[in-house]
Amino acid sequence: TMEYVKVLDKKSGKTYIMAKNRMAQMYPIMNNKKKWKPKMADELFEIQATLPGSELVGKKYTPIFDFFANTPESENYFRVLSDTYVTDDAGTGIVHQAPAFGEDDYRVCLAHNVIKKG
Repeated sequence: TMEYVKVLDKKSGKTYIMAKNRMAQMYPIMNNKKKWKPKMADELFEIQATLPGSELVGKKYTPIFDFFANTPESENYFRVLSDTYVTDDAGTGIVHQAPAFGEDDYRVCLAHNVIKKG
């Protein structure tokens, strides 16, 4: 299982959850071996928690867009799912599921009862 971090971004004051191995996506200076010093992290972010992805599975979240938030089926929406196609070699380790727009999305949402076949 992938390891995730809950990160407080000190510039924006916002908290994010992402794969630990993808921190450099948010903080590109971490990729610069000549400039990056670990003590610089104190100015940029605070890691509030480190957790395995399995601890995130099933957790509910508030959607960015509430188009489907008030539908009768919405109790099955807006929760963390898990699947092996999500990796930490690109992006943030977090993937939005849109079952009408991708084979993996459809398969995962079907398997977790977000949608029904037919």
